[in-house]
Amino acid sequence: MTDFHPDLIVTNGKVATVDPSNSIAEAVATKGERIVAVGGAAEVSALAGPETRIVDASGRTVIPGLMDGHAHMDREGLKDVFPSLEGCKSVGDILERVRTLAANTAPGEWIVTMPVGDPPYYWNVPGCLNENRFPTRLELDDAAPDNPVYIRPIWGFWRHQLPLESVANTQALDLAGISKNTDPATSTIEFEKDSLGELTGLIREQHFMPVAELGYFHIAPRFTQSDRIAGLKKAMTIYNSTATTSVLEEHGAAQELINTYQAVNTAGDATVRAHLVYSPAWGGTNDIEYSTVMQNWTSWLGQRGLGDDWLR
Repeated sequence: MTDFHPDLIVTNGKVATVDPSNSIAEAVATKGERIVAVGGAAEVSALAGPETRIVDASGRTVIPGLMDGHAHMDREGLKDVFPSLEGCKSVGDILERVRTLAANTAPGEWIVTMPVGDPPYYWNVPGCLNENRFPTRLELDDAAPDNPVYIRPIWGFWRHQLPLESVANTQALDLAGISKNTDPATSTIEFEKDSLGELTGLIREQHFMPVAELGYFHIAPRFTQSDRIAGLKKAMTIYNSTATTSVLEEHGAAQELINTYQAVNTAGDATVRAHLVYSPAWGGTNDIEYSTVMQNWTSWLGQRGLGDDWLR
């Protein structure tokens, strides 16, 4: 042991070992990616070398890293990719923010924002606005006369409360193929109309998945691969801040998500270990689509998968 020196020693703490007897130690030492010593403060500290980093826990509890078994970690970092409406207290505030965005957006290009309200849960919407209502399509037209504008709905599972509500101006509705004569694709979607039968621009959904956004407004800009990579790195930092060091995405990961994890890992930027379960893309329910899905799925069978200690 004379040539052995840990990279890190955390001492003078309450180290939860999670061994069979749930014993509490005073110190823990690591070298590389391994825990190399657990025990009393004096005996572990004696292993220190000139390059060892020593952290005094000052009596605080030290625990192993936590694992999230159903993370959707990538979404955490994508919650603020689009411009935020956080802090808006009135319809006027929202319109002013849209005007500012329009001033910096070329004519014809989309303006897509995060939902009305304050993250992360967007409670009390539209009650958080002085008027207790959403902006109308005509108000958005006035704020951005040369651009399609779409204010996104929340992802329903953020707050588990219905309805989901989004707003579009006239250009956005036209591009989405929505008019006052359009029948919603499902009874759980409502295109709100005023007393004259004209669209207000408000779209109300009675389901947790943003079907209108994914269906009608699929033409609007969404996340780029660069957005996904930056978002995943940000999400890992957020997870680390809550002592989470590994995740299992057992709900299934589409190829673009796997590509994102691979890019972060290959660049050496991963700070959360991830285990992914492959999920093929579904394009429909006909025999050809079923065949394609099964081919994609079975192509993974008989292989060891991919990855390393940080990504599998």
